[in-house]
Amino acid sequence: MNDLISSLLHLAGALAVVLATPRLLRSLGHDRKLLAGALLQVKCVVVLLLASSAYHFGVHLWGEDDPLTLLLVRIDRAAVWLIYAGFFVLPHLILERGAWRWGPLALVWAIAGVGAATMLHAYFELPPAQLVLPYALASLIGVLSTARFVVRAGPRASLALLVFWAAFTGAAACFVLRVPTLVPGWIGPHEVWHAGILLGIHAHWRFVQGISAGIDPAPLVAPQPSEA
Repeated sequence: MNDLISSLLHLAGALAVVLATPRLLRSLGHDRKLLAGALLQVKCVVVLLLASSAYHFGVHLWGEDDPLTLLLVRIDRAAVWLIYAGFFVLPHLILERGAWRWGPLALVWAIAGVGAATMLHAYFELPPAQLVLPYALASLIGVLSTARFVVRAGPRASLALLVFWAAFTGAAACFVLRVPTLVPGWIGPHEVWHAGILLGIHAHWRFVQGISAGIDPAPLVAPQPSEA
């Protein structure tokens, strides 16, 4: 039953992201780079949530050892890298310029590509330490970027970003430590982990909307100078 709850929770999260997308796009004005970055982020989040929903529904129907479920768990773990890299895009496009914009993005997406390929092809074969290493490298970049974002956006605007980090970190801790069990048989550490991920997604969404508030909604086509 836990897996059915997890599946429905992620499906609801994907629907909420889709419904919230128009508001996010409106907050970014008409900058094509930002709109493309927003759509990329939305796709990354939705793909992860749908992949996770499918995996847990597969466990509910067929069990963890079914060949299809084993394929779905690889896809689910690989899709985690999409959201990991996707969340880097908009803050860097909005707040950074030059090397501090494109350098971290290129590096994180390269790490994400390696991480996703590893999850697809060697998730059950590699020891946990090797699976965690790419996350550690990407997280180090995230910590450095977050420090710059707090300075550039200010502590008030960055509060949602700090909530995002706290939610993701707390969710991971619950998953690893296997606590708490709120409702035995229904809501345990895994469900709390999923709720933390959804809270983190919402907090990141709020952060992006906050830092995009000052963007000038310039027209898509520059007005032609008036004829003499």
